[in-house]
Amino acid sequence: MLAPTPSRTISIREHVPNLLSFARGLAPLYLPPLFIGTFSVLAAPVAALVCFTDWLDGYLARKWKCQSWVGAVADIVSDKIACYTIAGIGIIFWGLVWWWFIPFAPIIAYDAYTLSMRASKGVIAPSNVAKVKTTVLMVSLVVSVTPLSWPFVPAYVQIIGVVGVWLTAVLIFWSALRYWWPHMVPDMPLPGWTKQIIG
Repeated sequence: MLAPTPSRTISIREHVPNLLSFARGLAPLYLPPLFIGTFSVLAAPVAALVCFTDWLDGYLARKWKCQSWVGAVADIVSDKIACYTIAGIGIIFWGLVWWWFIPFAPIIAYDAYTLSMRASKGVIAPSNVAKVKTTVLMVSLVVSVTPLSWPFVPAYVQIIGVVGVWLTAVLIFWSALRYWWPHMVPDMPLPGWTKQIIG
């Protein structure tokens, strides 16, 4: 069998970030069944892997210089789908409890606003606080639902995750102010080395 030529390898490689985004966008099809099925012990690791692909697809797109408008939109939309899928899993197990539902009110409003803004103005480069917000939300969601599939995990782990979701709601106000008044509201300062990680 002939080895792939460099150009062919590059061509295939350019699709990997988009494929990761696509797989993340399909989370509603495989995450809920995992949490309520026989193999629920795999649910938390898979949820963590799904969220990890949010960082991985962006990192690979930057590293391989294959960023595109389609990829950016797919990344944004799949992020929302994955986050709301995990949030929905929490609702399935806990119901519409106030401590889970209330912080999602600003999250939903923020997502609706930013998606409508991107629809009218195109892809907008996220601020540092927006990137941190997304990271905190994804980690917090996974931590929150981990005890649902791993009964041996202490209950306080769920509490830590829920606190992180509430922290996300606070960061959202900062991020929203940055969108409205970018010249007046300072961005979150981050160390220089983080640019290699979060772009």
